[in-house]
Amino acid sequence: MLHSTFFKLLRTLSKKEVLSFHEFAISVNAKKKIPNRLLTYLLSHGTNEAAWENISIEQAYFATFDQEYASDKHRKKVFNTLAELNTWLTNYLVWKEVNQSVIWRQYFLTKIYFERGLFDYFEKSVKQSIKLIQSIPNSFLRPLFLMMFYHVSYFSSTIIDLNKSLRLKLALEQLEQFYLQTKLRYVGELVNRNNLREDNQEFSIPKDLLNKAEGLEHQDNNYMQLYYWTVQLSKNRTSEAYEKVKHYFNLLSFTDREEEQEILTYLLNFCAYNIRKGDFSYLEESLNLYKEAFKANRLDLHLTENRFFNIVTIACGVEDVDWADYFIDFYAHKMTTSEGKDMVLLSKVRVFIQRKKYEEALSDLVNIKSKLFHIEKKRRVFQLKCLVELKENSELILNYCSNFLLYLKREKFSSQEDKLSLINFIKVVQKLQKKVPKQDIVDFVDNTSSIAFKNWITEWLDQP
Repeated sequence: MLHSTFFKLLRTLSKKEVLSFHEFAISVNAKKKIPNRLLTYLLSHGTNEAAWENISIEQAYFATFDQEYASDKHRKKVFNTLAELNTWLTNYLVWKEVNQSVIWRQYFLTKIYFERGLFDYFEKSVKQSIKLIQSIPNSFLRPLFLMMFYHVSYFSSTIIDLNKSLRLKLALEQLEQFYLQTKLRYVGELVNRNNLREDNQEFSIPKDLLNKAEGLEHQDNNYMQLYYWTVQLSKNRTSEAYEKVKHYFNLLSFTDREEEQEILTYLLNFCAYNIRKGDFSYLEESLNLYKEAFKANRLDLHLTENRFFNIVTIACGVEDVDWADYFIDFYAHKMTTSEGKDMVLLSKVRVFIQRKKYEEALSDLVNIKSKLFHIEKKRRVFQLKCLVELKENSELILNYCSNFLLYLKREKFSSQEDKLSLINFIKVVQKLQKKVPKQDIVDFVDNTSSIAFKNWITEWLDQP
């Protein structure tokens, strides 16, 4: 009977702890008569291993059930009861430290098993720890728990002879890799959100973490390399880091769709950063990312109304209008809100304008109902573009410009930078309608840093 896991744990307790556990079992599990009777019987023989060795299964069964032991069925009953006592003892070891939170319980147990020299328990607990941490929703808590488990495992590995326990060695290596991967991913998020900078001592970049991930032992681990280069991409925004993240992202398959979307967002943000700097080659790069995500069903999770419209805009920007049409047809049914339906109409208008079908575009613009600024400004801009392209009379266009400017001045919830770029765009249209000399308009465009739809304006000015 001493081969029971219950005895393995029980014999690590001091005499004082044994008595305290007995009190705990009676008070917390008062209605569980069978396990309590077996525990009382075992402890009545003393609290040392020698005393328990003299107890037979037959005696324990009779003391617990008031029946003679007769078969293997009775033996199973004793061991089932010992298993329940083992659960009680596990709860006893952690109940004072934590309010039954599974992850905290697991941490304390892992630590207790190591401290008490129960290395087989410790090995199982490490593996269970990995499963539990993987089940935690992505949040700031993940790295915290990983750090705790990792350090318990790290210090234990300096004492335990890992060559004698290959399974434990593999479990610790798995935990270490999982710790580094998650920690790197968390650091990448902080850098990307400007919450972690090298000039901020409180959130300094953990160079030792990056150096370890770059080490030879992790170079064949695609996940490690993905997270390592994600940090570098967020931190340095280099094309090398971008290519590396894209390479490993395409190699891997993700069980966590949120994580998959997050890595894709890092790549798209890098493209957007370069486009804002004036490198329009990244328009096509962005579209290729969206196309690959579309094929791999990576777009569904976070296909917001704005992202839907941006994808169409980028496709039109690189003149892949047929794909833009295909995308709209495929995903339009997912835009179920009134705002989403208006974004679908705006996307169709964008395609019409790219195909120079301005009258069809104006016809669809009439059906847009939303007065939200991010929708209304697009509707007004598209309408103004169509009027200019159709060469409507200047008085009509100038009146429209005046109304648009008045709308922007009254709008309170948009950013000043956004407003200013639109105001400068309207000023260019006004100059065009007032027949201002072309060179004066070109000079205004060249000397104005914030101006919306600069490409369209440049194309218009290039016309003979």
